[in-house]
Amino acid sequence: MLDTHSGIVESIDLSDKDSNITKGRDCFTVFYKRLERKYYDRMPLTPIDHNFIILKKTYKEFWLEHQHELGHYFRFLYNIVRFIKESEHEKSLYIRLI
Repeated sequence: MLDTHSGIVESIDLSDKDSNITKGRDCFTVFYKRLERKYYDRMPLTPIDHNFIILKKTYKEFWLEHQHELGHYFRFLYNIVRFIKESEHEKSLYIRLI
């Protein structure tokens, strides 16, 4: 399962508006920066007590834009965690491996 997970991660690729391509694990840095940029672009528009609402809206918009790149990753990650939870082996060891 970890080999499959690693293969899924390595198969992710992103291109930006300048046609630069990012592949594999490096995509997660790009995802983080894109999500962070969206969040901070919205922050000045709202009072500070609405941060959680803005975060939820920002993530929803981010997810809609990147679902095709991240959907398979999160579905498989969920199934790995479910498999570990339902197994009779040492759970914390396997969770740390992920």
